Amino acid sequence: MDLVELKKENISERHPWETIRIKIVADKISDFLSQELLQNKVVNVLDVGSGDAYVIDQLASQFPQLRFHGIDIFYNEELLTKVRSRLSHPNDITLFSDWKDPELVTTKIDLVLFLDVLEHIEDDIAMMKNVSELLPYDFKFIITVPAFQFLFASHDEFLVHYRRYSNKLLKKHIDQAGWEEVQSGYFYSSLVLPRLLIKIKEFFFKPTKEADGISEWTHSPWITKLVSSVFWFDYKMGKAARSLGIKIPGLSNYMIGKRTLS
Repeated sequence: MDLVELKKENISERHPWETIRIKIVADKISDFLSQELLQNKVVNVLDVGSGDAYVIDQLASQFPQLRFHGIDIFYNEELLTKVRSRLSHPNDITLFSDWKDPELVTTKIDLVLFLDVLEHIEDDIAMMKNVSELLPYDFKFIITVPAFQFLFASHDEFLVHYRRYSNKLLKKHIDQAGWEEVQSGYFYSSLVLPRLLIKIKEFFFKPTKEADGISEWTHSPWITKLVSSVFWFDYKMGKAARSLGIKIPGLSNYMIGKRTLS
């Protein structure tokens, strides 16, 4: 969850979009780090723009052999205290507000997560190049970003997005940053049509209220479970299609890859 959405003191129900994205990232980690996981290697994972740290907290429960670190330059002492108080695995997660923190500088990061972060950065290419300078060694990465600029709507404005991406645009930007794509694709295909209808509506009628975020999910547990099941089926079908060489568009896209010095 973005810090801009961290409004509630107690969030008992997470949005299915968020919980299924975590399952998707976990699936990509399982595939991408399969050798390291089989060998029980210690792997340091850095979540850039970690927000409320819910993502790495959930991933820590699924991957106990991984070491999770989160960095968000918007953390202050009050926010860090608040975020840490909500962690289920506080001993497995380290949070930073400064890239120059001595503990982070001396930790070799193996996998970097950019989960719906790049769209918040005005110059995302410069940001990725800066990360390369801060981590002067080989590392792998997983990126998720919102898909397709033509679907840019009031929700993006609320979340302070600069852009949405196609896989082609994302590849162009990581190429310019000196990084290498291993795999890319889309997910949340079932949400493309609803977002398109919202975009068409907003073209003719200005939104009458401020857009909300994923922190505003208040539906019953059975609806949450139903929507989550639809989203997960959506992802599995897309993954199966991609294995056949078919790339189905979705509301979000992902890219996994590596940065090497050679």
